[in-house]
Amino acid sequence: MTSAPPRILYLTGLGRSGSTLLDNILDQIDGVFTAGEIHYVWDRSLVDDRLCACGESFSRCPLWREVMAAFDADGDPVDPRRLAEIRERFTPLAALASRARGRAAAEQTELAPYVAAMARLYRAIHRITGCRAIVDSSKSPAWGYLVESLPGFEFAAVHVLRDARASAYAWSKQMVYDPSGDEPMLMTQMSAIRSSRLWLKWNVAAELLWRRWPGGYLRLRYEDFVAEPRRVVGEVARLALGEAPAALPFRGAAEVEMRTNHSLAGNPSRFKTGTVALRHDEAWRARLSRRHHLLVTALTWPLLLRYGYRL
Repeated sequence: MTSAPPRILYLTGLGRSGSTLLDNILDQIDGVFTAGEIHYVWDRSLVDDRLCACGESFSRCPLWREVMAAFDADGDPVDPRRLAEIRERFTPLAALASRARGRAAAEQTELAPYVAAMARLYRAIHRITGCRAIVDSSKSPAWGYLVESLPGFEFAAVHVLRDARASAYAWSKQMVYDPSGDEPMLMTQMSAIRSSRLWLKWNVAAELLWRRWPGGYLRLRYEDFVAEPRRVVGEVARLALGEAPAALPFRGAAEVEMRTNHSLAGNPSRFKTGTVALRHDEAWRARLSRRHHLLVTALTWPLLLRYGYRL
């Protein structure tokens, strides 16, 4: 540990944009611990006991057992179901309204239990891992607004995004979130209209909340990430650590050596280990129907242009 306050690097923006891949790579860097989509810890981990990326269930993972023991020793017992309910009620629109009124999350009575519990959890993670930076890939702008107010931590945001047409295609596919149990848990699927609306809401909210954030904000397109992964990962790691990392886990220009990590929730790619090649996935160009291509373009074109995408 260092004397500087630990930093939370928050990955925001709509999912299916390469955030899990970035999350996994950052975990290979000394001083960085990736917690995954930790806002699901209350229901999917503590209640449902879903898999950690190490392959063990949450309750059997040695690292998370230590973290939760430190968490329990730091305060009174919590009700995970109640905390999950608070999380679900707080939306990106509510976060923007709170920012406009100048109200910190910790000052709001209805959010105070959630903020206090998360501060305890992050302290426990930092104590057990000894990391300098914790990566939280929960992505929701609403959740990020709560995380930024945690006492004792610095906060920086990486706004990860992808072409809205590619995002719509990715959200239409059926994917296994957790292969354990009698019935594998599937990831959420969305229609082209719903994914387009969320793509607009979450990207606009992320910019409005953190574009001028004093702790640091970086907007990152998936397409740029896979085109120059070494440069991009170095830039993100510098934002996380406050300085250039000692080494990056690359073999060549676009291959990464992945060891087991302990991220919670997220894309099933979090289970991959060994040498992973980074390739630009453009399957949507051939497989997204022309009708959906036109529909998503019509709904999202102002931001597509803003982010440098061709219509």
